[in-house]
Amino acid sequence: SAAEEVDRFVEKNFALISYSDKFLELSTEDVVELLSKDELNVASEEEAFNAAMRWIEHSPERTNVLERWLNSIFPSLLSQE
Repeated sequence: SAAEEVDRFVEKNFALISYSDKFLELSTEDVVELLSKDELNVASEEEAFNAAMRWIEHSPERTNVLERWLNSIFPSLLSQE
């Protein structure tokens, strides 16, 4: 379906998309869903984490909303800090 094709495109091109203004405007639910995908094409978990941090910093009131999700999305990164 068209929706599946869009999903695959976003997964494959996440690094580029994560720097776009549109990514910064995504809802919390969309960001969590996207970052939770096993198929996300990133060089490292840190790349996805940095994208999440850019998203949060774009609109600081998001900190409280997304904070509860970060540990489940990036447990290995957060356990190192």
